[in-house]
Order: sequence, then C-alpha cells, then structure tokens
Amino acid sequence: MKIAVVTDSTGSLDPADAAREGIVVVPLQVIIGADVHFDGTVPSEQIAQALADFVPVNTSRPSPEEFLAAYERL
Repeated sequence: MKIAVVTDSTGSLDPADAAREGIVVVPLQVIIGADVHFDGTVPSEQIAQALADFVPVNTSRPSPEEFLAAYERL
C-alpha cells in the first residue's frame, strides 16, 4: 500500500521541505481582477499594487481536477 501526503498551499510549506519529504502541494488559485494565477507565481508586489489600485484580489481552493491530477501523478 502506498501512502502519500497531499495538501494545498494554505499549509505554507517551504517547497524544498515539501520536496524532501515527498509532500505534494497543490496550489491555491489567486484571482486578481479577472486573471487567475497559481499561488506562488504572483509576486507580492503585484498583489499589493492591485490592492492599492482597488482591483479585487481573491483566492480559491484548487479544483477537484487539480487534486485528481496530483493523485494521478503519484
């Protein structure tokens, strides 16, 4: 039996630590206006500027398909 740890990026795990321990991290979505990005790919300065410009910034959980893809890669 294979056991794996899969989490989303709200765990704020260091990528090197997650890789070393074999933990799979599925990124949250970061939504800036109408643009969807993955957590960790948007510089904090871009998020801060969007907020300063009153552009809506939200997060959303990973989709079920993104989790399924992570499990299928195990």
